[in-house]
Amino acid sequence: MLWQIAAAALARDVTVADVGWSRAVETTPRHEFVPHWWTPGVCLLPSRLPGAATPWRADSERSWRWVRGEAGAVGHAVVYHPDRGLVVRVGADHADRARATQRALDRAGFGRGGDVLVEGAATCTATAPRTLIRLFRAAGVHDTTRVLEIGTGTGYGTALLVARLGDRYVTTIDQDSDLLRAARDRLARFGRRPAMHVGDATTAIPDGTYDAIVSTVPVNPVPAVWLAALQPGGRLVTPVLSTHLVLTVTAHGDGTATGSLDVLTAGDRQGVGAFTDVPPRAAATAADRRHCQALIADGEHVGLSDVPAQPLAEDSHLFSTLGLAVPGVRVHHHRPGPAAPPAGVGATTCLTHPDGSWARAANTRQGTEVHQHGPRRLWHLLAHARADLDATGGVCPAHGATVRVTPDGALHLDRFARTPASNSAR
Repeated sequence: MLWQIAAAALARDVTVADVGWSRAVETTPRHEFVPHWWTPGVCLLPSRLPGAATPWRADSERSWRWVRGEAGAVGHAVVYHPDRGLVVRVGADHADRARATQRALDRAGFGRGGDVLVEGAATCTATAPRTLIRLFRAAGVHDTTRVLEIGTGTGYGTALLVARLGDRYVTTIDQDSDLLRAARDRLARFGRRPAMHVGDATTAIPDGTYDAIVSTVPVNPVPAVWLAALQPGGRLVTPVLSTHLVLTVTAHGDGTATGSLDVLTAGDRQGVGAFTDVPPRAAATAADRRHCQALIADGEHVGLSDVPAQPLAEDSHLFSTLGLAVPGVRVHHHRPGPAAPPAGVGATTCLTHPDGSWARAANTRQGTEVHQHGPRRLWHLLAHARADLDATGGVCPAHGATVRVTPDGALHLDRFARTPASNSAR
């Protein structure tokens, strides 16, 4: 079968000669867990550029087009790509239900026909295989490890775990009951029945103690219930909120843990939407409102900056330095259209935060015009983050640093103690 050929090639690419994980990847049909997904589309947003030739400009961050997974070589090339994270839910619109929803709208006279299009923030992403394996290996998962997976999502990561460990050693939790139900049904088709729970894992997790906790949900601080559930010597691996950093720590049995922070490589960064802060549905709605306000409103503070609008999420070290300084900050970059002037003129970057702060920076011929609103001046904080980065030679100060997690979940960095991983920062 074609999928088995694709899965075998994927296993050779991502498992680094680890027989246990290689067998798990080879025998897990990812296309069954990710049959459909959303890909960026194009919508029009109001232009705020001074003297803009048109009051509208193209934006591909909030618009998504439905993709039906193909059962042939073309579809498998996408689904079994080692570094492809696939968006499976936008707002409340899950890709599995998109076609039926669109047909119902068409019948009722409200549909647009043709492509299935939605607008909003991504709220669930199927993590790329290479990134999943990296997380599992970092957590020290082996044949008898009791694992708690936080963020079931499509169920593909759960399927890899049960293929390696068996049902009895795997527990998974997700706050979305629809996602969990779909994942349970898919796993059951292959005779797999791990313990599966619905709930907000940041406040409560299934009873028991675990040798490893692996999360694809970014956090900062670390929920205290995670540390309390780890056996002494157990390991926690999780992305850090609003950064491209991965936290790997070992629990000491007293509510504390120590370990390190590392910046994701380019391949890992492209492979997981969660690491760039994919919010739950309710939070996504609020984030959308803040983003829209930042795009069209006038700020309380307006001025020029020597920090240009730029795709911050493409620079992991700057993005992570800002995210550590301002946990919860979200970045939105809007590239100029093909008819825009050269040298970045027309690009716009928005920063938003749950406390109501926002900043909008637009590159113009006169410089970068910045509007800011709310209790914090986010663009000023970005300028400070860039200065910190310049002082460390372009490397995030947290990369490779030893970190201590206290019982309240706070991260305490020793920037003078670094792990060997810090030698490969860039």
